[in-house]
Amino acid sequence: MLESIGVNNFRSFKTETTIELKPITVFVGKNSSGKSSVLRTFPLFRQSLESNTTGPILWYGRYVDFGDFEEVISNNSLKDTIEFKFILSISEDRNKKFNRYSHRIANTEDTKFDVRLKLKAKDKKTKANEIEIKLHDVTINIYIGDNDNASFKITSGKVVIEKDGLVATNLGQFIPRVLLKKKEEVISTTTGIKNQYYSNRPYQPNELELTFLQSGLKILREYFHTNTDTDKILNGLDRLGFVKKDVYRYLLEGVFKEQRFFVNNFNKDPSAIVDKIYPYTIAWNLNSILNIINSELTEIFSSIRYIAPLRATSERFYRFQDLQVDEIDHTGSNLAMLLNSLKPTEKNQFEQWTKVNFGFFVKVKQDGPHFAVRIVTDSDDTEYNISDMGFGYSQVLPILTAIWMETERKKAIKDKKIIFIIEQPELHLHPAYQHTLAKIFAKVIAKAKENSINIQIIFETHSQNMIESLGECIEDKSIDITPDDISIIIFDKENGKSTNTSISTFDDDGMLNNWPIGFFSGR
Repeated sequence: MLESIGVNNFRSFKTETTIELKPITVFVGKNSSGKSSVLRTFPLFRQSLESNTTGPILWYGRYVDFGDFEEVISNNSLKDTIEFKFILSISEDRNKKFNRYSHRIANTEDTKFDVRLKLKAKDKKTKANEIEIKLHDVTINIYIGDNDNASFKITSGKVVIEKDGLVATNLGQFIPRVLLKKKEEVISTTTGIKNQYYSNRPYQPNELELTFLQSGLKILREYFHTNTDTDKILNGLDRLGFVKKDVYRYLLEGVFKEQRFFVNNFNKDPSAIVDKIYPYTIAWNLNSILNIINSELTEIFSSIRYIAPLRATSERFYRFQDLQVDEIDHTGSNLAMLLNSLKPTEKNQFEQWTKVNFGFFVKVKQDGPHFAVRIVTDSDDTEYNISDMGFGYSQVLPILTAIWMETERKKAIKDKKIIFIIEQPELHLHPAYQHTLAKIFAKVIAKAKENSINIQIIFETHSQNMIESLGECIEDKSIDITPDDISIIIFDKENGKSTNTSISTFDDDGMLNNWPIGFFSGR
């Protein structure tokens, strides 16, 4: 789960700005205050993920156009890097895929990663320059130089581990892996140990991991009886994962619980032994940590459903194409094709959903090689071609269709991730419809909570009606939505140069806290 996103030295955000994400996050502010810049980082990450790139970011692609690195970096900046920040919460179940022994530890908590990706440009190409990862009480810094040369530093309390002579691989991912540039002499392991690596790891073992297992062996060897077989110690070390340090103590003791000589030594000063060995455990699990972060970011960015502000205008007739469409285009240009591809039962379900929630429904009528989209409202049984209904319907339908597709049509899956990114949903909508649309957003989040589906709606708006509607949903308690579910981020460009943000929240009565006086009137 993505808990927050941050930028630094990014367009008008000259200093670090972090946006905490709620189930509903609203961006408000004057024109050119930085709202769209942050909002469009989400489709930016998706287009970067979907493209075969040499670096982590594709500035110009299918969804958004940021130009290039030089156009994105803050004007007159003294720094030559752009920074993105992600705070991720990785569920216990996903952790178990990478922590092979953690299922034996009771009450293993979700793991929170604070990830910072620093980017630099060289020869017009954007490259990862530094990755900083904070988890538990450990900080990992990975430095990437020319020719993909890499080094890292792991800091845990007073212990610092540094390693150079590395190479960064998989540079097209957001977080690259690191390997030894050339093989070093590492500990001689038995076939059984190597087989254990290959059967249990989600990727192939490498010499870097074995190097730090050797270091861990040297540290712990003195606490074991001299007759203890080395392979037994290695087997135990290999089962240690990146749990929190206070949990790690019990994990370490549990792995070697049958080694009485070690247990006696361990009980004399467990904190001292844990402090020594813990950072090395992080080191030999480093690529596992990088893999799980990449896996989570990939899943998050793949879940983004972006609706752009300039949506396609309606046409009187559309040419028939025998295509199965599974997702609404970010401009809504494939709306008619998608509606036409629905099964009859799905068309009926969509008609009922829009009628109940928005007071109209949509029909697709085929006429030879063409088909038309028609609107029927509650106030009039006549079917009207969408092109005769004004811009409001053509602008809101892509939003409604995208939401229905992900929340109603597709089977609800626990822990499913969907992030709707919507720019100016109120365009061409009557204030009453703006009010209704915000209420639909609240209903979607309430239903997602009920079904344990992780849905977030992040939208940028200038509509006072939409904000007031969210407050009313909290006040009248008719929808299971609480103040903790909604956050309003206010963007303000200081002296017209650097953007600052503040947060406004609702209280239990649906009233706004910390709301700027005269925000919508400009007074």
